[in-house]
Amino acid sequence: MQSVEDANSGLRASFARFLVARSRFLPFLVFVLIALVTVLGTIAIEDNERTNEEAMMREVSRSVATELNRRLSVQIAFLRAGAALFTIEDTIDRTTFAAFVSELPRDDTMVGSQGIGWAKVITEDQVPAFENTLSDELGTAIKVRGKSAANPAMIVPVTYLEPVTNGNAKSIGFNLNSDPDRRKALVLAAQTAKPTASDKLVKANRPASEGPGFLILMPVYDTQRAGQPIKGFVFSPFRAEDVLNAAMNVSAHRELGVQLYDGEAHADNLLASHIGEGNADESVSETIEFANQILTVEVATSRDLSLSLLALETLIFGLAVAALLAVLVRTLTQQAIADQAAMRQLKEQISIRDTLTRELNHRVKNTLANVLSIITLTRRRSTDLDGFATSLDGRVRALSATHDLLTRTDWGATPLRDVITTEMGPLGDIHNGVLEVSGPDILLAPNDALSIGLAMHELATNAAKFGALSVDGGKVLVTWQLQSDDLAIVEWREEGGPAVPSDRKRGFGTELIEKIVAHELKHPVDLEFYPGGVRCVMRIPVRHRGDFEIRQRRFLP
Repeated sequence: MQSVEDANSGLRASFARFLVARSRFLPFLVFVLIALVTVLGTIAIEDNERTNEEAMMREVSRSVATELNRRLSVQIAFLRAGAALFTIEDTIDRTTFAAFVSELPRDDTMVGSQGIGWAKVITEDQVPAFENTLSDELGTAIKVRGKSAANPAMIVPVTYLEPVTNGNAKSIGFNLNSDPDRRKALVLAAQTAKPTASDKLVKANRPASEGPGFLILMPVYDTQRAGQPIKGFVFSPFRAEDVLNAAMNVSAHRELGVQLYDGEAHADNLLASHIGEGNADESVSETIEFANQILTVEVATSRDLSLSLLALETLIFGLAVAALLAVLVRTLTQQAIADQAAMRQLKEQISIRDTLTRELNHRVKNTLANVLSIITLTRRRSTDLDGFATSLDGRVRALSATHDLLTRTDWGATPLRDVITTEMGPLGDIHNGVLEVSGPDILLAPNDALSIGLAMHELATNAAKFGALSVDGGKVLVTWQLQSDDLAIVEWREEGGPAVPSDRKRGFGTELIEKIVAHELKHPVDLEFYPGGVRCVMRIPVRHRGDFEIRQRRFLP
């Protein structure tokens, strides 16, 4: 179980290091990868949508073309029946023709057709008799309208057109041969003896607002005469818009744009348009061949080049997920970085605590050793208990004052000037001329500061009791200077005090300075008693601020 936990811990640590090492690149990589997958998915969805749409458009184009072909074929069958009627009968009046048309099936296949008509072929000299006979038959004055510049001898006026409507009634008497598009269809029908459709007719005997249309004509021959000359034409006019809409009514996709063209799919050949124009870049077409003519059915989607709803939703959702995961990975990497920084800081704090603990232990032992030495030496030089207590109290207080100073500096590098002024402060104002302190800024190690503090205390106490500070006019000068980069010279010199006896008895202070202080500083101390006053020279190792930087850091709360 422990090995499994260790393995899991190792994996977590490895993963954390991986996140930290790629903290900047990893979120971007995650976003790009997921965004790329999303874009590829969107493209696939869009391609599938367009493939399905194209298949649907092809299905619609075929179904519309089939429906148009069916309707036109039925209408052609009616025209063949009418042609048979006029071939069999020598004379057909309006009543007979109307009865024939009324007998034809009136279902939805007739939608789009304007009816069925008869156009008799006559010559120019037959025009008056034709007009009179037709006027008497219809009960209204009829005039043959339109002449053909290309073939004026052949006149094909509309004789009958059923059912009778306002538009159809206006077409009676119109010479079909007078219009180039109709004349072309007449000639082709006569040559082939087959039903023939005309080209696009802008008016087609109807108001222009009704849209373009076309005619289908079936020739009728006079079989009783030699050479079987043309007797006339059975025809049916169509409004293209109605024909296309009728065919689209059977489609399951009426929302698509469908266009019907006369011949090629070109704007000039447009016959009819259902619903919308669609997008020419997204279209399919189907051709219809009938009655010596070609029609083109073009189906175009009304959708623009924008994304489909499903593709757009997929893209938005994918990008949102990519952004969310990128933010999540960024958060994880930042947390991993913060955790590593916290671990480093924790390790550093633990190291600092361990170092300080060891150093504190060392300092406490040194301090206790100093106290024991002070007690031992003080006891040897004391003659009574009060003297012993007084001397010991002062020296311990000197240690305490230096300890307070070191505490304020976090037991780091301590300025020499602060140690001297702390120990000598109780003896008088440094600035009143009694005490003079001067020297450059020098930093001391904690042990060295304690030693100098003890030395200053002993020298100051001796000066206050027996030396320059015990009488008026006396003064003490403490100066120091650098002897080298790592060694400083501190000089204590008394002036104006009582004369010092040559046979002066050496006391505890002398032994403390010459033994304990010299031992701690690891340099000899020169302590001399001149008649004019005490002179003491101490050599102190100089420390640099960086040597104690670790002590100057603060722990996190």
